[in-house]
Amino acid sequence: MTAACWSVWLARNKLVFERKWSTTNSLLFHSKMRALMWCPPRYGWVKFNVSGVANEDEVECGAVLRDSDGVARALFSGLVATKDYIKPRFERSSLLWICI
Repeated sequence: MTAACWSVWLARNKLVFERKWSTTNSLLFHSKMRALMWCPPRYGWVKFNVSGVANEDEVECGAVLRDSDGVARALFSGLVATKDYIKPRFERSSLLWICI
């Protein structure tokens, strides 16, 4: 499920920022490949995946914290306050954390 959501998100970004449309077959293929390539951390460890996007005056980021079984334990997403793209400043109040 995570790989499918990630593939849809990337296809959405490609459409918004590059004006390129992904086919259903392409989404299915990339979802399967991402699911096969994900390797969980060792038992007792967690894996923290972070991503971000910048578009003119806005910078957003998101992340997921997963355990060794692949279960999401925490998620966040939100805007990052910035004056320039080189030095983003994270605002605690702008990030949404969800602990599971």
